[in-house]
Amino acid sequence: MKEIKGIEHVCISVNNMDETLDFYINIIGCKLIDRFPLDWVNVELAHVEINGQFLEFTYKSDQPRLRTDRWEVGHIAFTVSDIYKVAENLSTIPNVKFVDEKPNVVNDNLITFFIEGPSGELIEFMELK
Repeated sequence: MKEIKGIEHVCISVNNMDETLDFYINIIGCKLIDRFPLDWVNVELAHVEINGQFLEFTYKSDQPRLRTDRWEVGHIAFTVSDIYKVAENLSTIPNVKFVDEKPNVVNDNLITFFIEGPSGELIEFMELK
C-alpha cells in the first residue's frame, strides 16, 4: 500500500516493566517517552526511543509473556557500528545472558549475536558492512 509511510513502533510483551525499562534505558541507551496504565484492560504501556526508532512494551500482570527462540518471530534487532565493542561492553554487565558466546560472522557483510532481555525476549545486535 503506497499510503504506508513506515513502521511507527514494535510492541514487546514483558514480565516486569521496571526491569525492562531499566535494561533498555540504562544498558541499551533508549530514552523513555512515556509510561501509563490502560486500566480498562489491566495493561501497562511504555514507549522508548533510540535514534528515531520506537519500541512499545506491554505488561499484563495476569498474563505472563510467552518465550520464543531466535528462529521464531519475536526478537528485536539493533544495528551497531562496532559489534565487538558492544559485545565487550555487555559482557561486563551482571546478569546479561548471552545466547551466542561471541559475535558470529554470517558473511562478508554481516556480523551478529543475540542476548536475552530481562523478560526472556531475544535481542539481536547486527553490524552491517
